[in-house]
Amino acid sequence: MSVFVHVEPSSGATSGYRAHPPRIIGLQVAKGLRHTMNCKQKPMKVGNNKTEDVDFFSGPTIIKAMMESEFHEDNGGFLKNEQDCTQVALGMMDQGVFFRAKFDVKKIKRKDGTIKEKKVLVHAGQQQYFNPKQKEPYVWRYNPLEKKTIFKGFMLIAAICFCAALPLWPVWLRNSVAGGLLFIVLGRPLIWLAVYLVTFSRWNFMIMPNMDEERKPITLYQRFFPLYELKHRDEVEEEERKARGETAEDGDESGEESGEEGGGDDDGDEAPDLVDIDEGEKKAQ
Repeated sequence: MSVFVHVEPSSGATSGYRAHPPRIIGLQVAKGLRHTMNCKQKPMKVGNNKTEDVDFFSGPTIIKAMMESEFHEDNGGFLKNEQDCTQVALGMMDQGVFFRAKFDVKKIKRKDGTIKEKKVLVHAGQQQYFNPKQKEPYVWRYNPLEKKTIFKGFMLIAAICFCAALPLWPVWLRNSVAGGLLFIVLGRPLIWLAVYLVTFSRWNFMIMPNMDEERKPITLYQRFFPLYELKHRDEVEEEERKARGETAEDGDESGEESGEEGGGDDDGDEAPDLVDIDEGEKKAQ
């Protein structure tokens, strides 16, 4: 059962949002704001031992996004003021477009015996209401398919069909593709080795350095750019030390924790504009 904040409708003619079916309006606004408004990501508990990253926002954030969007009256839309925006947000929440969450503290025991605490989002249960003034977290449940995702899918299918038609390629195209693959597999490391030996290991020169990156997910564009990278030995050693330090910390977090996986940001990196509801309730008591 949902509990909502009641807001009096704005005065005036019925040419505003009330002239449209509420369900259609809620989905239309949600589709326009889902991938354009300013959201943050944080792990959320989805089970006893599982978390997943979700997009969340606060009440004032979505109201501000509506006021600045194409749905506002100044931009040719049907929303006149913040009261109209609040009513639409309530309708979106009633349709299950998003839901209210709260912060919970997850304690992680490291191998050295220290306890690390970090905040994660949890479902607020039956306490589902929308507050346009306070900065409480609301999590998106609605996730429509973006146009760029459809475009990437068509491009992937076209690439597969193009590769499947290899026997139909002209000879010059087949030779060019074979030469490019040979350069990526053998040419890049051989050039790096030559520079490494000539400079007595002082300089590292790599063409398309992100081609073999596996420590973090990167896009296809980032695989090929930058085209080259020249670094001194000291820079490479410093980066390797930082990478080892991050790996060791991740291992400590995931080694011994109380029933949940480790990882994530420290408490100092948490969203500063959202209040911890649990802490607020404790202080009120």
